[in-house]
Amino acid sequence: TGVATTFINKSVPESALLDLKHLLVEAKQTVPPVLKALEDPYEDLAAPERGGRGDDGLSNATGTKGCAFCGGLGHRITDCPKVDSQVRKIGAGKRDFLAGKSEGYGGDSLG
Repeated sequence: TGVATTFINKSVPESALLDLKHLLVEAKQTVPPVLKALEDPYEDLAAPERGGRGDDGLSNATGTKGCAFCGGLGHRITDCPKVDSQVRKIGAGKRDFLAGKSEGYGGDSLG
C-alpha cells in the first residue's frame, strides 16, 4: 500500500498514457480525468465489468492482453512504440548494398 505520483506533459506519447490508464483500471485505482478523456481504440473490447463488450477475440485466442511485445495494456503490437524503436535500431546498422556505395558489388555501374 502506498502512493505513486506520475507527472505527465505534452511530450509523453499517447500510447504510454493509454498504458497508464489501463494499468490503473487493472489495479482498480482511480483514473484521473485527463486519462479518462483519452480515446481508447480498444475500450469496447474490454471485459463487460469494465464497460466493454468483452469480445476481444485476439486476447481470448492468444491468452495475451494488450501488446504481445512489451506487455503494455493500452495498445497492440501493431501500434507498439518499442517495436518501432527496435526496427529503427536494427535497420540503422545494416548497409544497403544496392544503394551505390557497395564498392563495385550489388549493382554499381562500372563506368
